[in-house]
Amino acid sequence: MQIMNLKAQKMLINLAKNQVLNKQFSTFNFCSKKELPTKSISELEEYWDEFSGDYTNKISGSQVGVYSSMLNMMNIETKKNILETGLGPGYMIPFLIQRKQQDAHLTLTDLSSQFLAISQKRLEVFQSNPFGNLYDFEIKKIQPFQGEKKEFKDFNLILEKVNSEKLPYKDNQFDAYISSLCLQLTTNPQNMINEAYRVLQKEGIASFSVWGDRKISYIFTVAVQILKEEKIKIPEARSNFHLGKKEKLNKMLEEAGFQECIFWNQFMPWNWVTRESEVDSLLGDKIIQQLLELIENQEQKQNIMKKIKQRYLQIIKNDHQAIGLDTLAVIARKL
Repeated sequence: MQIMNLKAQKMLINLAKNQVLNKQFSTFNFCSKKELPTKSISELEEYWDEFSGDYTNKISGSQVGVYSSMLNMMNIETKKNILETGLGPGYMIPFLIQRKQQDAHLTLTDLSSQFLAISQKRLEVFQSNPFGNLYDFEIKKIQPFQGEKKEFKDFNLILEKVNSEKLPYKDNQFDAYISSLCLQLTTNPQNMINEAYRVLQKEGIASFSVWGDRKISYIFTVAVQILKEEKIKIPEARSNFHLGKKEKLNKMLEEAGFQECIFWNQFMPWNWVTRESEVDSLLGDKIIQQLLELIENQEQKQNIMKKIKQRYLQIIKNDHQAIGLDTLAVIARKL
């Protein structure tokens, strides 16, 4: 009986562990190629509130290139009423403010209160000293975002807590819509695209970017590939690369009513994975550690960590290739 109880306890522990891992992988997943469900809206909000600090410090700066290209392709300087969803930590807010016309109105939104708090802090720093360092503040000391909305009259800008799948705005309200690296994460991407189309005016333009070519997105694929080679079972969840094919995303945009869709791929190099010591730091990152939690045998875990490190070093030192993420971006018009 005692042996059976121990076995039952172990089964329950493993079941609970797998449930936790499945929840983790369903948000920031890069494994499965299947069409599988992801987190609910409330779970997405909770996840990004928790992950906002690491994302701000390590990842958001890498988006500069693709975001800048999106604004260029939209001719953002000609727009009068601009909506951005999935703002994140607002890394490029100052750049957007300086590129738009002075009287153009910005509505910047996110589902995460913590991301909005970080964006609010960045705007306050920019407002007090436009020539100062807009990225040098401690995220843990930031005050929570209060309420649902915050207005910055000097910039003709509103920060607002909004679900991009259910926008609270009128039909035909905006002439430009931006969403960078958010669409592939949302519960129902088609709903998000439909909402973007609804709130755009006739002749309005939207720009989306999503995770692109899995083959060269080493930052998120090396560890997964090693685990597969070692026959480690990875929980199935919808992959963040699920919209990375131009044909699929084009079909979704056209189903919503968009026309004149133009696509391009743009690689985002990770500036903090360029040397061996930085690879060691990457192995301790939350995303890699979630994968390693799948391995119960400690000796096997150490061997796999060594193989992951060797693969990264091969890419950096032998192939002389940046570690990063490929993105697929698009502009689309409402005619």
